[in-house]
Amino acid sequence: MSDQIRKIGFCSFCLGKKYCKLAQLLCNDVNKLASEMPFLILTSHPIFFADFRKVIAQKHRQQSLCYVPNDKVFLIERALSLFDSCTYIEADMRILDIGPRSFNRRPGIVARSCCNIMKHGLAHNKKNQIDMIKEIASKLEINLDNTKFLHEHLFTITKDEGREKEFIKYWKIIKTYFEDKEYHGGEGLSMGLAASKAGLPIYHDTFEGLKYFKECIEMEKIKKGQAVFEDMKEYFMTQRSIEYPKRNLFKKIVWNRFTKKYLQFFNIYYIIRLIRQKIFILRNFKFYYL
Repeated sequence: MSDQIRKIGFCSFCLGKKYCKLAQLLCNDVNKLASEMPFLILTSHPIFFADFRKVIAQKHRQQSLCYVPNDKVFLIERALSLFDSCTYIEADMRILDIGPRSFNRRPGIVARSCCNIMKHGLAHNKKNQIDMIKEIASKLEINLDNTKFLHEHLFTITKDEGREKEFIKYWKIIKTYFEDKEYHGGEGLSMGLAASKAGLPIYHDTFEGLKYFKECIEMEKIKKGQAVFEDMKEYFMTQRSIEYPKRNLFKKIVWNRFTKKYLQFFNIYYIIRLIRQKIFILRNFKFYYL
């Protein structure tokens, strides 16, 4: 792989066999449409990607306490050590076409969807979330008027004179703050606040030349009359067959809910993650508790 090709790439993240199977479909799409583009994947099962020539599959075990997508920070950190610019695509997406003007690689973050962070919080009527955002902003001296929330399913991040390193640093601090407050989600909030603190700009772009499928977005289009189910039926059915395999009623209703809610607390890896989090917080005690 030449140095020129290594400067840009794709990246994604998948833990668990279900998401690895979905990511395989995404890799097939990228292989057909951008065969020379390297694709970094942090995954629990690198073996799933052994047959893809341009895929860099690296072993990863969950680091964030409860919410797996918060580990995206480790993916982006790794991607920026390999590439000058990388485009994140969620593992459950499909790429239908890559045309001209698909990717805007201006320094900073270019997101398919973003808005002012307070507007997002108010729109979803989440007072607890807004209070945490304000507290973080106060502690880090962040101007919320100039801070954006971004939907994290599709974005490009390009190096910007070292600001991206500060971005990663503050992303880790902020996501841990949310986790310590038992808010296990909202990586778009953490990313927006971290970017604002680091001075890393966030821009909106339509990714005009990129045609893709993401189930929840496509369903919203169908509800609004902007798309027709039959046009994407193949993609819907393929994804649902992987996400919702046939299982008996006991496993679906009782066992899955029980294991997700309770058994994780007896998992040795959860305990290790909890200890690591507390050590990280103690090292930054002034920020988290004063």
